[in-house]
Amino acid sequence: MTMLDLILELGRWSLEGFWLPLLAWSLLALPAYAAVKLCTDRSPHVRYWTLVALLLSLPIGVAGAALAMFDAPAMSGVAIVTMPAAFSISAEAAAQTALNWTTWHTSGLLTLLACVVALWRVSTLVVGFRALRSIREEAVRTPEWVVEEAHTLAAGLGLERSVDVRLGATASPFTIGWLRPLIVLPEDLLEERADLRLALTHELVHVRRRDFGLQVVEQVIGALFVIHPLVALIRRETSVLREITCDADVVSRTGERAAYARVLYRYSTPNADRMLAVGIFARERHLPKRIRAMQSFLSEHGLNRSKQTGLAVFILLLSITIGAVACSDVLVESTADADAQTSARTEASSGDTFVVVEDMPELIGGLESIQENLHYPELAAKAGIEGRVIVQFVVDEEGRVVDPEIVRGIGSGLDEAALAAVRTAEFKPGLQRGKPVQVKMSLPVTFMLGDADGSEPN
Repeated sequence: MTMLDLILELGRWSLEGFWLPLLAWSLLALPAYAAVKLCTDRSPHVRYWTLVALLLSLPIGVAGAALAMFDAPAMSGVAIVTMPAAFSISAEAAAQTALNWTTWHTSGLLTLLACVVALWRVSTLVVGFRALRSIREEAVRTPEWVVEEAHTLAAGLGLERSVDVRLGATASPFTIGWLRPLIVLPEDLLEERADLRLALTHELVHVRRRDFGLQVVEQVIGALFVIHPLVALIRRETSVLREITCDADVVSRTGERAAYARVLYRYSTPNADRMLAVGIFARERHLPKRIRAMQSFLSEHGLNRSKQTGLAVFILLLSITIGAVACSDVLVESTADADAQTSARTEASSGDTFVVVEDMPELIGGLESIQENLHYPELAAKAGIEGRVIVQFVVDEEGRVVDPEIVRGIGSGLDEAALAAVRTAEFKPGLQRGKPVQVKMSLPVTFMLGDADGSEPN
């Protein structure tokens, strides 16, 4: 296959397997993100889990839509009888399509560019993961009293996991690792024991919530969908809200708002973004937002209710968004089918045309009789246009095709070709209680370009 052929095949898959689900996700995520941005500083857990649900639903929903394309069921319906049909053109006509640029080519090229950018972004994550090993190797053990302090605070938080605490060449405390969490502290923090307790409490809350693992997942999603600006916006807002919810846990347990605010100010820097780490450090531009949020933090009881509400919102929104994104292509495909079924039921109830009868009409000569009269328009073949045309018609008492019409078309002469082929079909009439009756039917005709050897596609 030529490069244009590969781009064409990629475009066919990506249009409904990637771009359409991505559009469906955007339509759902944009108002939810706007609502989170417009909310006040109250209920940070609800806002945080709302954004986490939006991020996680994107790859899951797109993966579901993509997998569904490999096992797409045949068109079916209670009120409409469907029959598949396919058509293949010669190798010469198929070869001419490589010289033409279509919508599928454009979709394929955009998908290819998106993959290249995503691979570059993923490579930066790989470099970041390798840097974590260096951090572990370079960090030195802390004094024993610091370890005992960390164990005491962990027990108070109900944290049963083993946590390693070390000193490193860092300007602020942070936590890395999911299976083997490591808290890295700057040496100057040991001079202020009260600040040390607050900083350790913050980092241990991250460990208890397993925030590092979720942070990595969000980074991977951001890398895979780096072309979507809304994904980057949601991810940045999520990173801030993660720290705000952690701040809320610390303040609710210690009650030391002023002292904790002083620690935040102490470890705020113009650029405190550690790609794969979570920690108390803050960007200077985010510091006022975190300080303001502390003024509205709830009591421990109210905070627990906020967490429960946030998790409920997370589960509900995640389920709804995944379903909507994964089924986006199915919903679009079924719109025309539903309209056709509604029309068929209406006519069946108002006249003598049936939709379902005891003995349905049978196509004389089988599908081959239609394929023999099905001609691929030359212009459509040269342009590489493929697709499915759904023709609806009535089989009368004598087995003739009456009033064929296009229910779902693709243009470029393919609709007319499908109508012409269906008009030549002859049926064995349908029977209801032993008498011939008119029956409304639907026939999807699939126009598909053949392989280079002119063989029928699978």
